[in-house]
Parts: sequence; C-alpha cells; structure tokens
Amino acid sequence: MTKIKTISILTILIASLMLTAPFIWAEDTSTSTTSSSSTTSTSTTLPINSHPMPLIVEIGPAGNALIRGTVTNVSTDSLTLKTWGGTWTIKIDNNTKFAPQGLTLSQIQTNDFIGLSGKVNGEETLTVNATLIRDWTEKKIIKEEIQQNKKEVKQIIKETPKPETRILTIESVNTNNTLTAKLNTQTITVSLANNVKLLDRNWKTITFDQLKANDTIRVYGVLSGTTLEASIIRDISIPRK
Repeated sequence: MTKIKTISILTILIASLMLTAPFIWAEDTSTSTTSSSSTTSTSTTLPINSHPMPLIVEIGPAGNALIRGTVTNVSTDSLTLKTWGGTWTIKIDNNTKFAPQGLTLSQIQTNDFIGLSGKVNGEETLTVNATLIRDWTEKKIIKEEIQQNKKEVKQIIKETPKPETRILTIESVNTNNTLTAKLNTQTITVSLANNVKLLDRNWKTITFDQLKANDTIRVYGVLSGTTLEASIIRDISIPRK
C-alpha cells in the first residue's frame, strides 16, 4: 500500500513539472526577448553611454515623477524630452527651479541631457509639470570652464611682476570700469588690467556688472599708491553651492 502511495505521489509531481515547464520556458523566453529588444532600441536611438547617467522614467503612486533624457525642443514655457516611453512634454512655470545655480530655461539647448522631478499631468499624455530641472550637459560645461579658469589664473600669477593678493570690500562700482574699495581703513581705486579674469567664489566666469557694493573680493595685482591694477578679481561673497 505504501509503495502504491509513493508511486502515485511521484506521478503527480512529474505531471506537475511537465505542466509548468512550458510556462517557465515561456517566461524566460519573453524576458530574453524583451531584454534583447531594449538593448537594440537603446543602441540605435538613445545612446546611453554618451550620457553621465542612464535614462530614467520613474512614476510613483501619487504621480510624482523622476525622468532623465535628451532634450529635443525648447520653447518659452516647456521643453520636450526623449526617453523611455517616447517623447515627453515638460511644462515649466514660475515655481520651477533650475540647476546648476543660475541656469535659466533659455540656456537649455537641444541635445542637452537633463534630469527632472515633477508631477504627472493626468489630463495630457506623457506630460509632466516640472518642479526641478537639472541640466547635466551644462554642469559638465561649467566644470570644464572652472578647470580652464584655474589653469589661466596660475598662468597670470606666474607672469605678473611683483604680484600680491588682497582682500577688499567694494564701496562702489564705477561707470568707467573701476571699483572704489576699502583695503583695511584705506580707500583705493581698483582698475582692470588687460585680459583681467573676473570670477565668482566657485571659479566661474562673471562679468563686471555682477560686482556689487559691499561684496568682498579677492584681488590679485599690483598696488601703486592708492591704485590697484587687478589681474584677477574673485567675488567671494557668492555662497558656495
């Protein structure tokens, strides 16, 4: 009797395995096919390896979205982004923040690789209302600019005769491209040398009109009497990012 029961159990187990095997194989085959299809699509239309981060489309239960992809078009209040699922419309309003610091919508270019967070617009297909947009291409450009500026500063320091670095406080920014500044208790005039480097605290290039009264600046140049000819000016009042 025991032998018969054992044979019956074995028969049932074998039958079960035979029935489930096709489904397991089908699942494996489907997974393999999907993976192959994704790889082909990625290599021909969206070259992931050319970007600092992979393409992402993540949408939570509440509609919160995290998306990364390549910009295909930029308008006055939106942009389009190519990533998984197709081309997404990213809507931008006054509450949308941008990174790196100082970036604006007008600076984002076609083919830039960006990441964004926001809320899915339930009334329009593949549409997100963005709360934050981060341009990874612009960040890379800024990094290269900073490296170049540091290299040029070293060269200027090497070539400037009798150079000195001083910490000044700007009193006024003058219309003739000079500054009136305070050096300890002394008021001096800061003039700009040819090819002067104007930088912020983070070594990014700035323009003369970005210098403001009461800013603290680090000036590298030659002081003669009450006039300092500046070869390098760094506005160190700008907070670090």
